[in-house]
Amino acid sequence: LKAALFALGAAGAAIVIGYFATGRTGYLALVAVAVVFVAWRRPLWRVVVGLVLVLLLSFAAYKQSSTVQERIDRIITESQISGTARNHTSVGARLAMWSFALEAIQQRPLLGTGSGGYPQAASAHFSDPVTCRISCSHSHNQFLFFGVENGLVGLALYLAFILSALRAAWRIPNPAVSGAAASVIAVLVADSLTHGPFWIANEFALFAVMIPLMLCATSGAARVKTV
Repeated sequence: LKAALFALGAAGAAIVIGYFATGRTGYLALVAVAVVFVAWRRPLWRVVVGLVLVLLLSFAAYKQSSTVQERIDRIITESQISGTARNHTSVGARLAMWSFALEAIQQRPLLGTGSGGYPQAASAHFSDPVTCRISCSHSHNQFLFFGVENGLVGLALYLAFILSALRAAWRIPNPAVSGAAASVIAVLVADSLTHGPFWIANEFALFAVMIPLMLCATSGAARVKTV
C-alpha cells in the first residue's frame, strides 16, 4: 500500500510539474528526485540500470509532450538572443546574473560583500533599469548568492550543510524514510542551481519545515538504538 501511494504521489507530481507548473526548475527537481530514487543506497548494477531508465523516461517525456518540448527548446532560444534583450528573458537574465556573481566573488573572494550586499553590488553593475528589476534582487543561484554575500567561506558552509544533511539522511534505518529525506536535499540542490530557496520566502518556509523533520527521523532512530 505504501509503495502504491508513493507511486501515485510521484505520478501526480510529475503531471503537475510537466503540464501545469510554469517554471522549468521543477523539471530539474523531478529528475533529481528520480536519480535519488534509483541510486540511493542501491547496488551498483541497480544504480546503472536506474540511471539509464531515468534518461529514457526523460527523453520520452520530452518527445511526447509539446509543453515540455516548448519549455526546453526555449532555453536554447533565449540563450542565443544577443544584446540587452537577452537579459530580459528568463534564461538570458540568469546567465547575466551568474556571470556578474562570478565576477563579484573574484573581487571579494573570502568573505564577500556581506549579508544584504548583493542588491547594491548588482545595482552598480546592471545599468539598464529593466534588467535591474529582474537581476538586482538575487542571483537565481543560491550557491552564487552565498558566494557573493558571504564569500567562499559562506559557500563552503552551505556545501557543508548539504553534505551534513545527506549524511543524516543516510543514517536513517528505514530505506523509504531515508530516500524521502535524501529527496528533500536533492530538491534543495536542484532549486539552488536556478533559484534562491533561502531568499524566496515560500521556498524557505518549505525547507525550513522539511529539513528539521528529516533530522528528527535521524534523531528518533538513534534513540531507538540506545534503548
